[in-house]
Amino acid sequence: MKDMKTIFLNKIKTLIAVAILITTFSCKDFLTKPPLTDFTDDNFWTAEANVRTFAWGLYNTYYGYGRGGGQFGEFYWQQEGNQSYEMKYTEDLLNSTFLGFPGGATTSNSMWQRYYTDIRKANLMLARIPDVEMSEEAKNHWTGVAKFFRANSYFALLSSWGGVPLILEYNSPDDLDNIYLPRSSRQDVANQIIKDLEDAAGLLRSNDGECAVNQYCAYALLARVALFEGTFVKYHNSSSDANAYLKIAEEAAGAVIHSGKYALVSNGYKDKYNSDNLAGNSEMILYKHYEKNVMTHTVQAYTHCSAPALHGPTKYAVESFVCTDGLPIGQSPLYQGDKGIENVRAHRDGRLQDIMFDQLGYYGVPYQDLLVSSTGYVTSIFDNPAKNIKDPDVTMDARNYIDAPIYTLSEMYLIYAEAKAEMNTLTQTDMDATINLLRSRAGVAPLELRGSEIAASGIVIDDPTRTSALETITQGGIVNPVVWEIRRERRAELIGWVHLRHMDLDRWAKGEYMSTTLNPDVMLGAWIGSVPEGSTIKINPDGYINFFPGNSRTFEDKYYLDPIPLDEIILYENKGKELAQNPGW
Repeated sequence: MKDMKTIFLNKIKTLIAVAILITTFSCKDFLTKPPLTDFTDDNFWTAEANVRTFAWGLYNTYYGYGRGGGQFGEFYWQQEGNQSYEMKYTEDLLNSTFLGFPGGATTSNSMWQRYYTDIRKANLMLARIPDVEMSEEAKNHWTGVAKFFRANSYFALLSSWGGVPLILEYNSPDDLDNIYLPRSSRQDVANQIIKDLEDAAGLLRSNDGECAVNQYCAYALLARVALFEGTFVKYHNSSSDANAYLKIAEEAAGAVIHSGKYALVSNGYKDKYNSDNLAGNSEMILYKHYEKNVMTHTVQAYTHCSAPALHGPTKYAVESFVCTDGLPIGQSPLYQGDKGIENVRAHRDGRLQDIMFDQLGYYGVPYQDLLVSSTGYVTSIFDNPAKNIKDPDVTMDARNYIDAPIYTLSEMYLIYAEAKAEMNTLTQTDMDATINLLRSRAGVAPLELRGSEIAASGIVIDDPTRTSALETITQGGIVNPVVWEIRRERRAELIGWVHLRHMDLDRWAKGEYMSTTLNPDVMLGAWIGSVPEGSTIKINPDGYINFFPGNSRTFEDKYYLDPIPLDEIILYENKGKELAQNPGW
């Protein structure tokens, strides 16, 4: 097998060779311009190698840790919603600059354009594949690849904007009636995504090489989509059949779990997020590979930088982690309180140990005389212990090359358990084969099902947070103890995966978690008692770091869907068509 560097460099070279060809397939009127290379739509589709080359251009839809020096990606990076990138923020991290909710619709959103560009590329593949000289098996596989990426782009649109125009054919840019379509219903878009992924799962190869989409990637995305939509319609009081989606999620996640092709890495929780090369990691279904001096990012540089305050885990997030006896801090006799980080970390879930260093760092008292955090808790999940903290490949922008997970076995465990819990079909056998494997790796006692109740270490869990006033006022309401503990497990296992956590809050109708007026702990950090001499850090009256005193944000239901970009609405109007705006915007 070729080494990963050779594979990666070959991908880059082939992508460059057809870059101009690919860019001619966008959704704007410059489609009518002639290509500037010898490749055209008429002479390109001649062999499987060309189809593969074209398909590589669709992989950039995965952000991973981002690309180059930009502060964007699925992990750690946060920014206000409704910007040029769709990445949002969560209640788990406190940004180094205050993030508010958008006041109104913005003029443009580059991600809307990008997803429709990729959909157009996928539709072009589907139109051209039947005439390419290759085997029927190859035609099936690449048809599956095109359907997979079309579904992936439509899922991104659905999760951000709800029902969107559903374009399923490659059309001439002059065919206005089939390009500037009205918005389809949310249900129709969701069902088309599921159909594409079910088709893809039956067409894709079981293995097409490292970092390449295969049959199990289709099942993984199908599981993610179906869980999202099933819980979204359930907690947003839709008339759609939530259980129909949840059953699909269960079966798709189960197809990955029961395939025998993937396994948890013992003591490998943090390895998913700080490894230079995820090849051979048995938990990876798909990952984004970075290469030194070829394709890099900036996550490590930012989290090892002495200039800004790092985005720190919030008090609200830290308190969600259980103790090693499996009980929440409000119940466990092992909990030592939060007066000092040594007490915060004592007898706690091992994943809490992995996401932050064992000392605080804030203005006036930096960690290792270098790092400060917005909450005092210094993020360490992307720290690779084999690298020197002063290594330029760690500390400099656009030089980091740890790989980023995309689909993992641990997420499939979480989806499988949550889907079954939502349908009230979860058994102890299911729990032991999914959630309890993750807890065991984290050094946490297993969960025990007792009818409608759930226990750990022989004690029925009765977390006071589950029935708090905050839960009462959220649209999603108070959930049963089993669902609550599985959600907690998901939060711990995927902490720092901002993209997925934000989608979780959307689908559970828990946007109020991000409201500083209803949930003030999202603005607080570690307890330090008093401000040390010479420090500029701010604290609240109880001694907790308060990085943004006087700032607040209030959540509104309209934020569950992004506003349609105004320039897209105007573009439709200029073509004599209508693109309806989302409610409240």
